[in-house]
Amino acid sequence: MDASFRIWDDYLASEEAWADRRHLIARNDIREGCEPFTLVHQRSDVEHAVVLLHGLTDSPWYMRDIGRCLHQQLGANVFVPLLHGHGLRDPAGMRGVSHRVWLHNAVWALRTARASARRVSVGGLSTGGALATLLAFRDQDRQDLIEGAAAPHRAAPRRAAEPPAEPLINGGVLLFSAALRLKNTGILRGHTKEVILRTPFARFGDQIGKAMLRLRKGRDPLSGDDRFRYSTMDLGAAAELARVIRLLDLKRKPSWFSAMRGLKQPLFIAHSEADDTADIRALHNLQRVSAELNPGQVVFFRIGRTFQVPHASIVLDQIAFGNSGSPIEPANPCFDTMMRCAINSSIFR
Repeated sequence: MDASFRIWDDYLASEEAWADRRHLIARNDIREGCEPFTLVHQRSDVEHAVVLLHGLTDSPWYMRDIGRCLHQQLGANVFVPLLHGHGLRDPAGMRGVSHRVWLHNAVWALRTARASARRVSVGGLSTGGALATLLAFRDQDRQDLIEGAAAPHRAAPRRAAEPPAEPLINGGVLLFSAALRLKNTGILRGHTKEVILRTPFARFGDQIGKAMLRLRKGRDPLSGDDRFRYSTMDLGAAAELARVIRLLDLKRKPSWFSAMRGLKQPLFIAHSEADDTADIRALHNLQRVSAELNPGQVVFFRIGRTFQVPHASIVLDQIAFGNSGSPIEPANPCFDTMMRCAINSSIFR
């Protein structure tokens, strides 16, 4: 890890960040290059801090290019946690991975970032984008509840001693290939895949499949040529993403008869038409309803299919290489333009 990136040891040592002592991990447990990191300016007048959340089976390494760009070009403090179950030398089949711990990871990072700058934003890739969106809706709903309680009300006098609670995210939201809905595959709809993943059968089938692969390969099936990401998609972890998507569905449309809800925070969305993992239509829906709430505060950076930018590549300024030296993930040819649009968006004005 180069000099400007600092391994986030305080995060690794915090029981609160990991929800429970049992989930704590040490530096030696983590693959080299997959550690949580910070990019923090050594001054007290920093305007922006950004928490970036990586994708499913990925690691903080995948957020390095975006983090470096925000730190150097915007002057932001950047905090990138390692999500529970990821980036480990011994993945142990991602056994016991939980979206609830991911949320603890992210909230602790946001609170830490809140103490380092005046305005805090959250962003994420894929699953990290879904978590960022869920946290933004929760923060928005909490503020709406506080404002409603603070309004004049005959039955409930205000408590003068209680100051108004500060929002956790008082900046904006940056979404990169955010997995708000899985993409349709043939006749199988993305929503149907999410429902199947949430059943016990998916987890049972995942355990059987991984046991067979371990016997055949003689090692953990999640270990492979990619130093910074597990070699296969873990169905147990994918089931946790499906649970996050379900929670998001309930936030975006609480009932069958209710209207679709949007985010009030400034919003930047980047998505590729060639993405075969996350459904771009869910992002368009979020853009539409959020723009109605916040005209001029929403930017959608859409990368055309002709550029053939895959799902995870959207966050890469350089090609990712494996242990063997083989290229495993192409770079995003539109990276510089995308980041200029993000930095010039209303999130950072």
